[in-house]
Amino acid sequence: MKMVGTEEQSGMSPKSQFQNVNIMGTDVKALDVSGLIELIRSWSVQDLQRTILYVNAHCLNEANKNKHYLEILKDADLVYADGIGAVLAAYLLQGKKIDKITSRDWLDGFCQMSIKDKLRIYLLGGKPQTVQKSRARLENRFPGIRIAGVNDGYFEEKCELEVLAEIKNARPHVLFVGMGTPKQEIWIANNRRNITAPVCWAVGAMFDVLAGSEPSVPKWINAIWLEWFWRLLMNPADKWKRYLFGNPEFLVRLLRQVASERLLMKPGRK
Repeated sequence: MKMVGTEEQSGMSPKSQFQNVNIMGTDVKALDVSGLIELIRSWSVQDLQRTILYVNAHCLNEANKNKHYLEILKDADLVYADGIGAVLAAYLLQGKKIDKITSRDWLDGFCQMSIKDKLRIYLLGGKPQTVQKSRARLENRFPGIRIAGVNDGYFEEKCELEVLAEIKNARPHVLFVGMGTPKQEIWIANNRRNITAPVCWAVGAMFDVLAGSEPSVPKWINAIWLEWFWRLLMNPADKWKRYLFGNPEFLVRLLRQVASERLLMKPGRK
């Protein structure tokens, strides 16, 4: 469901009026971690349905091939940059600097806020043991956090209607969905009207990182823009195609778009 009305009506304070940056057809919000958490705090207690998604180079590649996924990104209430590819694209295409925000950046602040505001959280995604371990680690790491329920992303023992009924009965303020792109975004779009949670948030591999099945990227690797290389080294069997083919594909598309837009901006061209 798209945001409507003024910033105040959508739950954003005047101090939180963040700029949109269009990256390859998707409006990405230029906000920082504190701004993201402030927005979630406001939305989570409103009687409206908001959907939060993210983009990185892989997402933008997928959206270029999958028009349904692209439309879902366009229709989301909030899309933020989850990878350095989106940050680079914003700068080269529009000269705008935006923050890269991953779950590692916002998780602590979100959980502390959720405890203070007594928000209920539901975890949906990953393998059964992964999501259960994620719950245990969150409850151990953040005493007082309110996990209203969990379910794996494969629905191994339940049908989709049962899962949706459980989510409804749990009455979460925030539903985290981690199924991978674009499966999680398509699932959210197909089921959003039946999910009463005010905030529905796609979180990718967050449960795998929480459970320890996917290693957390060292801060210094992240600082020098080599998170993708770290993930490739840690899991080459699953990541080689995404990074060794996907990254060059993204860069070629980006440079072509930059060249095309600069050509159109030359004097005498319309």
